[in-house]
Amino acid sequence: MTNTMTIEYCSLISKKLAEPLSGTASQAQHLIFITWPKRFWKYEALVSGGGFPQGLKRWMKSQSVEHGKIVLRLISQPGMTAECCSLHVYPDGLVYEDIAPDQLKTVLEDHFAGKGQQHSPRVQGIPEVMVCTHGRHDKCCAKFGQALYAQFQRGIENRGLSLNLWQSSHLGGHRFAPTLVHLPSGEAHGHVTSEQVPALLDAWTQQRVHPKTYRGNVFRMDAEQLAEAWLHHAVSNSGTILESRLESLEENGSQRQFTVAYRTAEQPEMFQHLELVLHHKTVAGPGGCDALDEPEERSGWVLTKSRQLNAPLRA
Repeated sequence: MTNTMTIEYCSLISKKLAEPLSGTASQAQHLIFITWPKRFWKYEALVSGGGFPQGLKRWMKSQSVEHGKIVLRLISQPGMTAECCSLHVYPDGLVYEDIAPDQLKTVLEDHFAGKGQQHSPRVQGIPEVMVCTHGRHDKCCAKFGQALYAQFQRGIENRGLSLNLWQSSHLGGHRFAPTLVHLPSGEAHGHVTSEQVPALLDAWTQQRVHPKTYRGNVFRMDAEQLAEAWLHHAVSNSGTILESRLESLEENGSQRQFTVAYRTAEQPEMFQHLELVLHHKTVAGPGGCDALDEPEERSGWVLTKSRQLNAPLRA
């Protein structure tokens, strides 16, 4: 058996341990990306240099108490300057452009106060993919994220797709690198290989989820995220899921039993009900590349059984 502690990257250790991906996506009620040149990013993205406004991390935490969890991340593309920046706000799907760095907090406060229209945001009509390449946070994100970003660039260009691609700061769970978030869907993916890029592009074009790399939806919380992620695994060959909701949850020690209602593009007028039985799995591995010799126990959930419960009900 290979000693995982001889492996130089936390992401490779996580894959070696077969750490479950489903239900591991970072969670947010408001996910906001700020454009800022990558050359200025630091380990903590919200204390970056180049004139980046300070105090946004403290603001994010304080405003989350009132508005629900707010997550701020940085994104960058080649040739970007620090003279002005943009805000990409989700799940609202709005973009505030040409903002002076010292006005960022004002625009954010106005947005959450319902006064954002005075800054003339536009609706983001083009899907976006944020790939974590934040090497100053973890070397996995540089090694694996940068290569994946380049592969997506080639794939998008070759297909002529209307899809905005960005390099992103830390998205959570660098042991699952390379990681990405697709918006506006909120899909988070991890352990993505270059060979899987065509399948992901196919899935997004067809408005499907690619289950093999799917961590969950960032806008779904806790058990709901876990159930929705495993639902896509269980029915990936049965149709395109349009909508799903968690109907019940039973916990019994190392087992969780979910009932999930969902409808597909193939039968949009009908809700089907699926029972999912998950079992607890514990792995011991590092949380990041800065702690390769400090394994920690982590809990995940794996699907052991699924079954349809009844005849579809009309939506």
